[in-house]
Amino acid sequence: MVNAVTKLRDLDQLAAFFFCFFFVNTIFSLYISGFALWLFVFMPFLSPAFIRSAAYVRRNIFIIIFLGISIAIFSLQIVTALKVVFAYICVTYVMFLLKHREFKWFHFFLVTNVCICVVQFFGYKFLGVKLLDPTFIASLYGDFGLTTGDTFAEGFLLEYRVSGLNREPAFLSSLLLSGLLLVLYQSKYSGKVKRGLSSGSKVLIMFYLLGLCLTFSKVTFFLAMLLPLAYALRKLIKSLGPDVVTILFLLSVSTVVVIFYEFTNIHNFPTSVYHGLSVYHRTIGYYVLYDMNVFDLFLGVRGDIASLAEYLPYIKNSEWWGHDRLIFDNSGLAQLIIEFGFLSVLPFLFFMRIAKVDAFKWCLFLLLTVNVNPLTSTSFVILSLAIVFYNGK
Repeated sequence: MVNAVTKLRDLDQLAAFFFCFFFVNTIFSLYISGFALWLFVFMPFLSPAFIRSAAYVRRNIFIIIFLGISIAIFSLQIVTALKVVFAYICVTYVMFLLKHREFKWFHFFLVTNVCICVVQFFGYKFLGVKLLDPTFIASLYGDFGLTTGDTFAEGFLLEYRVSGLNREPAFLSSLLLSGLLLVLYQSKYSGKVKRGLSSGSKVLIMFYLLGLCLTFSKVTFFLAMLLPLAYALRKLIKSLGPDVVTILFLLSVSTVVVIFYEFTNIHNFPTSVYHGLSVYHRTIGYYVLYDMNVFDLFLGVRGDIASLAEYLPYIKNSEWWGHDRLIFDNSGLAQLIIEFGFLSVLPFLFFMRIAKVDAFKWCLFLLLTVNVNPLTSTSFVILSLAIVFYNGK
């Protein structure tokens, strides 16, 4: 692999710049035939140094991705297989940029987004003007613009929620959380944590915390409680291994969701709960895991949502009914089990234990993707997965 201290050439640096630009400013990507086309996924192909080094990526990452592609193709989910391929490329590229210290542009653009959030918030609060509105920017692409939502809507922590140059506040909030973890891990691997955080790291943390306040979402609240708890239990989590952590995570989240559903009856009457349709969309998969028959639970429904709805009719209450691939898309790992079955997940769990994947980092990844498809190429998912394999080298 290229030596860590080797300075990248101009074309490689340019690719790194635009990768980070589109990686953070997602509103500039496209929406084609019902799918978000993230432009940053093409930038690694413009970097000759990365292409040369790609053959030497860690075997552990390659095998895990190979398993994912194999299962997706076997299930005739070609789109899913392509998502896994692009996710693999982007994760390895992020690690490549971290190695060559070119991921600095990520922090630059993320801080810039926080500054834009400040302008958006105060501009709307005091002037009533939607400055740098993501919806307007997306409209410049016409029919190919990304769908946007919740920017300038009622906030949970502050009066309004804003999203910078992202499609919605929750996306930027999750990216800020991932960025915050990256700063801490970069400081850890550089040896700065023991000596105290550098002034630069402290400034980044300050900006990211400010950004979290301006983009605060239900998921942010959830993670703000659980991430410190996970950190306090990190030694125990590491001792369990990634396979046990995954099973305990699914059991814990599903149990909480089942209790909530039975108490509120949200699955039958989604609008009876505050922001019920949104809550329902982000949790329904974990409830379905509890309610599926054994055959579907272990083998998956393979895209046949209609057959699942025959004995679980409340699925039709989803606002996304009729768009089958979107019904469980915000249910994290539960979505993959519903689609491919628990037996398809077992090879991943087995190999992650053999490969000695850091169980605590894996736990962080599960938490950060609790309400999004972990196979998606969304930027915060890519960064969260890169952190799992990042060791400072």
